[in-house]
Amino acid sequence: SKYSVIFYDMFSKKMNEGYWQESFFEHFLEHWTEKNCVLSTYAATGSLNRALANSEFIKIDKAGFNGKRQSTLAYRGE
Repeated sequence: SKYSVIFYDMFSKKMNEGYWQESFFEHFLEHWTEKNCVLSTYAATGSLNRALANSEFIKIDKAGFNGKRQSTLAYRGE
């Protein structure tokens, strides 16, 4: 099955570096998500933003949580 809603919480890049690499995000978004999909995460990283843009997601600017400046909310589709 492919996912249409993703709440991405993989701890920090220091703990799980592979899950925060641009190549991982691009593979995941290409092979595991529906055409219409929403992704939300506490993180706001360059690799995530590039992968979302390359996968035709539209990012919505969102304030962060617990002192973080930004978080990520993005969607693809209608």
